[in-house]
Amino acid sequence: MVTNIHDMIQDEHDDVSGAKRILMYGTKTDSTTQALLLNDDGTVKLSKLDYVGSPMIVSGGEISEGTVSETYDVAPLTALLRTTTDSTGTLKYVEFAGEDNRTIPSADTKYKIHLKYNSGTPILTTSTSGANGTTDIGIGSVMKGTDSSVHFMNAGMRLQNGVAKLSKRATTLREIELGTGCKASESGGTRTLDITSGIIYEGINRVSFSNFDTNEGDTFTTLYNDGNWVKTTGSTQVDNTQYNNYGIGLTNLTTNQYGIFWVYIHPDDQHVYLVYGIKSYKLAEAEVATLPSDLPVLVDFGCLIGKIIIKKNADTFIFQGVNDTFFVGTAVIDHGELIGLTDDDHPQYLKTSSAALDVLTDVSLGTPSNDDVLTYDSASSMWTSSAQAAGTASDHSALANLNWASAGHTIDTNVDFNDNQAIDFVHETVSSLPAVVVSKVVYLSTDNHLYLGVN
Repeated sequence: MVTNIHDMIQDEHDDVSGAKRILMYGTKTDSTTQALLLNDDGTVKLSKLDYVGSPMIVSGGEISEGTVSETYDVAPLTALLRTTTDSTGTLKYVEFAGEDNRTIPSADTKYKIHLKYNSGTPILTTSTSGANGTTDIGIGSVMKGTDSSVHFMNAGMRLQNGVAKLSKRATTLREIELGTGCKASESGGTRTLDITSGIIYEGINRVSFSNFDTNEGDTFTTLYNDGNWVKTTGSTQVDNTQYNNYGIGLTNLTTNQYGIFWVYIHPDDQHVYLVYGIKSYKLAEAEVATLPSDLPVLVDFGCLIGKIIIKKNADTFIFQGVNDTFFVGTAVIDHGELIGLTDDDHPQYLKTSSAALDVLTDVSLGTPSNDDVLTYDSASSMWTSSAQAAGTASDHSALANLNWASAGHTIDTNVDFNDNQAIDFVHETVSSLPAVVVSKVVYLSTDNHLYLGVN
């Protein structure tokens, strides 16, 4: 077994004739695991790698903005390219010295930068189309704006340490996710829980989950928050009476409303957790409810497989899996498009149909005429229709309290007519005055106020 590159370099001519460069190493004697050796012309000596290997940037090749306006630079690089467009063609190791101040043709157009094999003398091209992935590979993209700004992105076939990159990508984007299976249902007993077997991915690692059934002795753990996360182990039935009033504790569900539980599984240790929802929901609200912002740390080890929706005091529940597809209809905004418009849903009000008006049996309308009124008879507790005599309620003289004093009218003794002096003077003519009565007169003062004074 070769322990390091130095050992292989020292022994390469003893074991492999004509080898020029070593890019990686393994055992010296097994051709399936031997180091990547290159012939004098740069082709890969071990032909089996032509099938499993891929063209790629080995090192360098970073794109940056050029020193000249509207240009870009590409750093020196090494790469593996195929000598033909055949997907299993010979891989060849090439070197490129780099290039500065390459012109970007048009503004607001994305260009892809290719490294082309070019018969063993690699060159760069700028194109709006993609590379063929064999004799030429992408190394990134560039674009310029109408203001001469330059934008660039290093991408393309940078596949060194590729499996590790794939694993890191999967972990970063999704960390842990459900692949298939893991459907939850009520398993035959009252609110018992069954979860089918399934496949979970942790990054790019595939993990199997075995069937879970509380009717077969399995138990799950519930979690709620009363200021701290409270864990209850050994549960076999889904709670149908309470929800988590977050930060306070468990609170009873409202009658005819629903609670929800977020279902997590630990694929490796096979543990199952139900996290209480934080509201008492109407069904439509429960169906579209999303994860709470705060979750217990235990779910960091788990994979969310869905949520349980259960009505208060119900024996069965609904399960929505994370991989299920739900179609949400458009809300009705026109009242006329609702169903059940002819139903008597509001018995406290009369419908507009004649049948509804027939209930007014204590009112006899007869043939209505002008001035007819409905009169309520408290003795019979009935409304009756009667004609109103002309000259009564419609005449001012028929009104009560027309007498000035009995109506409570008074005279303002200090009326301000302001500068306009709408009334110049007020006087009253009387035929006689009682001897004992002190007369009073109304006069306009110099400040334009009307006063009632003693004569």
